[in-house]
Amino acid sequence: MINLDTIKALPIRSFLEKQGITPVIDKGYYGLYRSPYRVDTVPSFKVDYCRNLRCDYGTGEGGSIIDLVMRLEKCSVGDAIRILEDTPDQIRIPTYLPPEDHPPALIITEIKPLVHPALIRYLESRKIDENIAKDHCHEIIYKVGEKTYFAVGFQNDSGGWELRNKAFKGSSTPKGITTLRSGKSRLLVFEGFIDYLSYLMLKRSDPPSSSDILVLNSVSNTKRAQAVLQAYKEIGTCLDNDDAGRKATEQIRQLAPDAVIRDYSPYYSESNDLNDYLITISHERKAQ
Repeated sequence: MINLDTIKALPIRSFLEKQGITPVIDKGYYGLYRSPYRVDTVPSFKVDYCRNLRCDYGTGEGGSIIDLVMRLEKCSVGDAIRILEDTPDQIRIPTYLPPEDHPPALIITEIKPLVHPALIRYLESRKIDENIAKDHCHEIIYKVGEKTYFAVGFQNDSGGWELRNKAFKGSSTPKGITTLRSGKSRLLVFEGFIDYLSYLMLKRSDPPSSSDILVLNSVSNTKRAQAVLQAYKEIGTCLDNDDAGRKATEQIRQLAPDAVIRDYSPYYSESNDLNDYLITISHERKAQ
């Protein structure tokens, strides 16, 4: 029998490779994958090669190779260990050496008004009006290694930025929530800023003014929003129609037990999220 430490040291990268799963973006010391257990159109499943840990930014989950096998196979800890005991010889140990120190993977070099045509077209593909986007977002120029990129940026309360373009979904550090408050007693909660912008598009004929706003920028940030949540008597959740969204709504109920929680996801139950709903009804209106 292989001991537990040896099993945990089996490289996640090589395990995934044996399943035919390779990174969309490979930085040498980490890789970004499309999640192997959920629909993930933009890679948001990170494997840290140096620490041999995974983090799914879409669900907030993370952990060792054992946790990953449990998630993939929907099995117990014991079963996951047995699966890995049966396959260690098939897992290739990588030949690279992890760097002792490395700079941040993403460095912001410029923040400016949102004007780049490619970013405007990206927002249009998501049915977001550029004027609404310009009121809430900036154009962010950033570097990864020696290469320079640009993205729509939405700032969080900690000073970090959520970044989106046609080919990239990510963020700068520090990660955090975004709050837009004006002293209202009601709070609306969104997972990401594209959903918040979609809400503004949907309410265009009747601009929202009765609610403060909380954008989690990932359901994994729900716990850190506890102090914000507890300040409101009524909370409306506009989260995704998936397990992660439902779990986050339930977590909000637990974190703010004195508030009235209204889950608005049934209103767009045929769509994965608010942006999907906005795109769907936009196409339907155009077809009429």
